[in-house]
Amino acid sequence: MRPAIQLYTLREQLDSDFRGTINRLSKLECPFVETAGLHGLDAQDFRSCLDDTGLVAISSHVSLEDLETRQALTVSQARVLGVKWLVVPWVGPEIIGEGWDKLAHRLNKLSVDLLRQGLKLAYHNHDFEFRATAGTTGFETLCNTAEETVELELDLYWCHVAAHDPVEVLQQLAGRVPLTHFKDGTNGTFMPVGQGSLDWAPIVQAAKTVGVEYAIVELDESPYDPVDCVAQSLDHLQSLGAFASN
Repeated sequence: MRPAIQLYTLREQLDSDFRGTINRLSKLECPFVETAGLHGLDAQDFRSCLDDTGLVAISSHVSLEDLETRQALTVSQARVLGVKWLVVPWVGPEIIGEGWDKLAHRLNKLSVDLLRQGLKLAYHNHDFEFRATAGTTGFETLCNTAEETVELELDLYWCHVAAHDPVEVLQQLAGRVPLTHFKDGTNGTFMPVGQGSLDWAPIVQAAKTVGVEYAIVELDESPYDPVDCVAQSLDHLQSLGAFASN
């Protein structure tokens, strides 16, 4: 398993000083990032800045609408950035209202379209996917209806908030979760990994066992300097033996 940083954590800093913030991140000895927007740059300038600092984009958060209505542009930008996965980070209530099975079918089609173009599709959860309706959750319906070409980016914190054990969910999805969001918090406040309410040692072991490729650190909101929060998160995960030595 390798470490990565979700750049959404630093969105305000990136908007105000993109190159300076990327340069600070490059000193954390974590070469991989996940993007969430281009922060006013075009894809080539964004990629050039990453290249200059030794950072590598592995995945990008993109909207379902962009994938369905602006796919050519979205794919073109992904190729410039060099990412392997495009991740749907959230869907609105109007889509949920149509049914989780219908969303799964939409994702199935997109995953096939993207695979033909050399990219993979993943879906990122929050807590609302785990609400039960008629004896099953939206997440279960989505996973059972979506083909294996639709991979998952499991947000471990939101699993915990929804009162689901992240270890059990990881085990149930073994082989289908190449990406995870390592996020922590307590009483609704986001904290660096290791400083919140999640028990990380068994989660790390489960993630490694089920084939997670990237542990992506993210804070939706940071209690203090976001770069410091990321650094502390990475240090804690490293202390638990989360990352491969090579």
